[in-house]
Amino acid sequence: MAHAYDVAVEKLSGEHATTYAWIALVLIAILGLRNLTYTRGVKIPEAPIVGARWWWEPLFITKYRYTTNAWQIIHDGYTKYKDSPFTIVRPESIVTVLPKKYVHELRNVPESKLYAFQALADDLVGRYSGIDIMLGSDLNFHAVQNKLTPRIGAFTAVVQDELDFAMEHDFPKCNDFNTSILRIVSRITLRTFVGLPLCRNEELLRLNCQIVEHIFTTMVIMRLFPLFLHPVIARLLPPYWHIQRIKARIVAIVAPMIRDRQSSEKSAGEKPEDVLQWYIDLAKGEEAHPENIATRYIYAMLGSLFSVSGAIKDTLYEICERPEYVAPLREEINAAMKEDGGWTKSTPGKLVRLDGFMREVQRVNPPSAL
Repeated sequence: MAHAYDVAVEKLSGEHATTYAWIALVLIAILGLRNLTYTRGVKIPEAPIVGARWWWEPLFITKYRYTTNAWQIIHDGYTKYKDSPFTIVRPESIVTVLPKKYVHELRNVPESKLYAFQALADDLVGRYSGIDIMLGSDLNFHAVQNKLTPRIGAFTAVVQDELDFAMEHDFPKCNDFNTSILRIVSRITLRTFVGLPLCRNEELLRLNCQIVEHIFTTMVIMRLFPLFLHPVIARLLPPYWHIQRIKARIVAIVAPMIRDRQSSEKSAGEKPEDVLQWYIDLAKGEEAHPENIATRYIYAMLGSLFSVSGAIKDTLYEICERPEYVAPLREEINAAMKEDGGWTKSTPGKLVRLDGFMREVQRVNPPSAL
């Protein structure tokens, strides 16, 4: 065996060494070009690529152009192909944009063929942000959509109480407007998801805000690079390691309460009315582990913190820029609260002006280009 090895080494270091070296370089070049041009997703032949300046343009150039001019590329695509599909090439994926006329048809496509949450997880680089724990399970859907949404009106008093507490503790010392808004939304979300007294845990509140920032920072940076670089890039990013550390700490805070609730399920008494309890009631098998539920909680509240806080900040900024809207909006709110005797579950439905104003704010300031 040793002799055969020595012979092989001798051959490689002899007259054939140059040939083997060239073969190796060619293979490396082919693999490198494949990775540079590979993109997750399938391009529809009939959907033209927006952002490419020439039909023969290498894919990696189109990808790079998207990273520097994404909003304009998407705007141009919508303007030119408003009523037909078009394709956007991002560094890590191909996105096909469909016109609104296909919405109803897409709703009838089974999840076995079109799984919306898989697309969301891919978009949020789920393997590295951690959101891929939500894949393959309907627990979050059943807890939030089937339990929370039908009861949202019943949470009006709870939200009002937590908002009063937040305004008292966060706004008087508002050194950073954006952080204060995020803390207020985080407080309300915590009250809805885990209830009292855990929602008042200052460390949990701080970690909730921090992990949102680190997840989206990681996502934005990683999407600038092709997929084959993601395993390396992720481990070079401080936000990625912050996610792991904060996630472990949140689980350490929330999991003990889950265990307490699970151990007391058979005892008499009324169960807490919050999302965490619905997770416990609905979870089966691996999902029922306290650490699994606690981790799912992190990503279930992620969307509300990011989207709601952003919408509130945009609305307040727009009101500041357009003070002429303050009086009519305040007049409508005061009239609705006077009619209802305070803030009740029917009050939001009467705020037509405010609803229209916020819709227009979201139209002018969309959370993303798509």
